[in-house]
Amino acid sequence: AIGAFACVALRNRNVHVVAADISQERLNLVQELGVDKTILISKDATIQELKDQFGGQADVVFETSGAPGGVAKAVALTVSGGTAMLLGLNKTPQELIFSDPVLREVTLQTTVAHVCMDDIPEALDLLADGSVAQLLSGETFKLVDSQAAFDLLLSGTSHGKILIGNG
Repeated sequence: AIGAFACVALRNRNVHVVAADISQERLNLVQELGVDKTILISKDATIQELKDQFGGQADVVFETSGAPGGVAKAVALTVSGGTAMLLGLNKTPQELIFSDPVLREVTLQTTVAHVCMDDIPEALDLLADGSVAQLLSGETFKLVDSQAAFDLLLSGTSHGKILIGNG
């Protein structure tokens, strides 16, 4: 959902947004949210195959998946002097040959996007019209069923934010 949320935030700033994913379902979602172009990629796509699909490199690339190899692919898809925004949360070591971003002066920028005083008001503004919240929300569970919600979260098969209510 962080990728979809980033797409909405960028779209609301009139940025040309190209979204790539291994899931057609997630691409359909961001298409509904107003991205300019979507690209279905293979999980095992090489850097050259990605460059061919994208038609080159971009000034700014957001890596939101946290998938193994995602950082190296994001850096490779970033133009010299550009910025690779690393938002995906990967908890395993990833290989990155640092001479590439160093020699091409690619800025590696990270953020947790949870600086409450700065990020929460803007996030709430994005959600205020309801259409984004409706598209990004997944299943809702009662508090007594919270174990099932956590099981879904851990399975990695949720299609949106999991909500737990007090009902």
